[in-house]
Amino acid sequence: MLGWCPRRWTIQTVGGGWFSNESRESEPVVKLRVRSGESIQEAVRRFRKLCERSGLRKEMRRKAYYEKPSERRRREELKRLRKARQAARV
Repeated sequence: MLGWCPRRWTIQTVGGGWFSNESRESEPVVKLRVRSGESIQEAVRRFRKLCERSGLRKEMRRKAYYEKPSERRRREELKRLRKARQAARV
């Protein structure tokens, strides 16, 4: 939900959101305050960076479709193996 007031926009989830780790979260996932004199283009650019850093888009893409528990375990195991191989190279 996008809440607007003259100097501030905030992005908030409804009921914690399905992309949140906590089921009931009172804090918004991403919060952006538009600075005085800042253009909308600059604010949108900052918002995109905040979303990218928070991992929101990645999490939403991952949760867009149902993933079976066996597929999730397999993906996590492959991730662990990749990290172990990378650590062994260094």
